[in-house]
Amino acid sequence: MVNVLQQDKTIGSAQAKLLRMNTDKLYDCAGDYLGPLGFLIERSRGAKDTGQLDFIANILSAKSAASIIRADLFRRIGGFDEDFYMYLEETDLSWRVWLAGSRVVFIPRAVVYHAFNTPKKSFKKYYPKYTVRYYGCRNYITTLVKNLELRSLVCFLPVHIFCWLTIATLFLLKGSISDWFYIIKGVFWNLLNIDILVKKHRFNNKNIREVSDYTILKDVQFKETPGDYIRKIGIYFRKKSGRP
Repeated sequence: MVNVLQQDKTIGSAQAKLLRMNTDKLYDCAGDYLGPLGFLIERSRGAKDTGQLDFIANILSAKSAASIIRADLFRRIGGFDEDFYMYLEETDLSWRVWLAGSRVVFIPRAVVYHAFNTPKKSFKKYYPKYTVRYYGCRNYITTLVKNLELRSLVCFLPVHIFCWLTIATLFLLKGSISDWFYIIKGVFWNLLNIDILVKKHRFNNKNIREVSDYTILKDVQFKETPGDYIRKIGIYFRKKSGRP
């Protein structure tokens, strides 16, 4: 990974090929794209590694379990946003790398095995429902507000929030009141702290941004069909992992 960054100065950050430990070469993550509704699209998560992604490619964000970033760039864009606590913190960081005019890429020759899978008995300890639902929802909205231009935000944010409210309503209809409450709390945290988010938005767009959203998203935005979203909602309700 260091060699690639040394050879190409346009790359500011990168992610290795991240495979699941103790499995037969199954992908854990190969980077993320941005979907049209503002949600991340993971590249080949859970797919068998057959060499299908063995090429350097642009990605919106690198997973911090196996990533690298130039130290001077990390300092220039302000490092990790400590207000995030967990979830989407590496997405926010990677997005600011793009804003600064550098690229984030996937480097398949560097391979890391990720011991992510948590035994069921300890799952609730490490990934409590509150953390997954609340911070997942809250930080998704925060990331969009911080890093999109105003005209892009007008297009993405209303639909994105509507999606979260729809998911919360479905949880409520299902009888999962706690899931509904945590998501609603995540949405309203952003509304109640809009002054903080506006300051971060202005800082990123005034002090970091060197390229437009169009320039960034044409390389890292993924087009999904309605069927893709229906399947994703179904997975969200059934999933056992601690990822939002």
